[in-house]
This record gives sequence, structure tokens and C-alpha cells, in this order.
Amino acid sequence: MANRISYFAETKCLLHGEQMGGRHGRSAVDTAMAFVHHIQQANCNGKVLSALFVDVKGAFDHVSRIQLLLILQSLGFPTPVLNWIDSFLSDGYLGLAFDGQRQQLLPVNTGIPQGSPISPILFLFYLTNLFKDLRPSSLTPQLRSPSYIDDIALVITGPSEEANSRALEVAARRAWSWAADNVIVFDDPKTELMHFHNKTSNYTRNSPVTLPHGTVISPSEHIRWLGVWLDRKLQFNYHVQQKTAAATRALKMIS
Repeated sequence: MANRISYFAETKCLLHGEQMGGRHGRSAVDTAMAFVHHIQQANCNGKVLSALFVDVKGAFDHVSRIQLLLILQSLGFPTPVLNWIDSFLSDGYLGLAFDGQRQQLLPVNTGIPQGSPISPILFLFYLTNLFKDLRPSSLTPQLRSPSYIDDIALVITGPSEEANSRALEVAARRAWSWAADNVIVFDDPKTELMHFHNKTSNYTRNSPVTLPHGTVISPSEHIRWLGVWLDRKLQFNYHVQQKTAAATRALKMIS
């Protein structure tokens, strides 16, 4: 069923073009390489690319079954498929087990199962309307929104860090507003910001982004996204250091 839904999604072009993961031929490596390409392209044009990295809090656990079915119905999914998904997400029970003792099973009315082959593609459909709300507009003409399952980046290319930060605040308000209407919560403390450029002037952290709930996100020196450590000049020295240190620790433990 996961393969059938994925095939239907691709042939009908139902998903946003930059939604990665859970789709054939669109891996985390592809997502990271495409993102790096856009940074390099901005550098070649003398622009600053700024990215706000957003994480969906408790992603799969907060999916509303009714909302998901309405989204799939609006996209033209056949009734038998909708009935199958409705049945798959209904009558679930959950019980925790510790030290040989198991909790009484309790009904679960929201969420999609972690680890199921069909869960990633269903979650992509659950978020697909967010990317429609994040399409470029007069206030954010350069806005892009690459994502990998529940890891979303709001990306602006512009003349300066300050201008990009203001545009990202506009995009964040649109994203947070959509989330509030769709039982989705963005994890403010996990949100990160980075301005990518090759400018020779001293790098200052004076272009933060204020999220709709008032959380101020200052630019980071290094950011880990999809397993890759990024720095503003894309030198990847810090990434090499982190991977070398991890390999060294593993080697010492084996020794």
C-alpha cells in the first residue's frame, strides 16, 4: 500500500517538489546536496542565503486522522484507499512495558505508527498544504522550503543578513499560523538560524529572527542538518572534525 500511494503521489504530482524523504530517489544525501548547491549559487551571485531550520514537535504522534483523511480526499484519493487508511489508523492501543511489567493497554486516537512503511508518505501528505502556504509572495519573493520528513528549512536569498531575517520572520508567521490550524507544533527551542555567505568582514551575530511566540533565534556558527555539519562558508572543517572524533572514540572503545 505504501508503494501504491507513493506511485499515485508521483504520477499525479501531489507533493511539493522539495519534500524529500519517504519518496523514491529523494534521500537525505540528495536533500543536503541540493541545499549546498543553492548556497553556492547564492555565493556566486554575491547574495546571502539565510536558513531557519524548523523541527516539528512529536511529528508522527500529533497527526490527526480526520484531518489527514480530509487532505487525502481533497487530493483525489479513491474511496477504497481512504477506507483502508481510516481502518489502519483506527482502534489503536498503547501500553508501556518496563522490567517485565506491562501497563494496561489504552486507546490511542491520534498519530500514525512509528516504524510503519506507510507512515512517512502519509506524514508528507499531512504537511503538504504547509508548503502551499509558504509559496513565494510579494513580501517573500525568494522564499524556498526544502524539507526532509519533519525537518523543514525556510530559506531566503537576499542582499544582506538583516533583510533576510525580516523576510524569515514573515515566513515564520505564515508557518506557525498554519501549524496552529492543523494540530501541528513547531519546537521553538530546537529552531536554528544560519546566514551563509563568503563576505570577508567580521561575522557578527546581530541579525536574529524573532519567532511568532517571541523566541529570539540568533545565528549559529555551526548547524547539524540531516547528519551534516554546516558552517557559513561551507568549508566543512567542523564536519570533518566531528566525524574524525566520532571515529576515534569508536576505535578506542574497540581497542
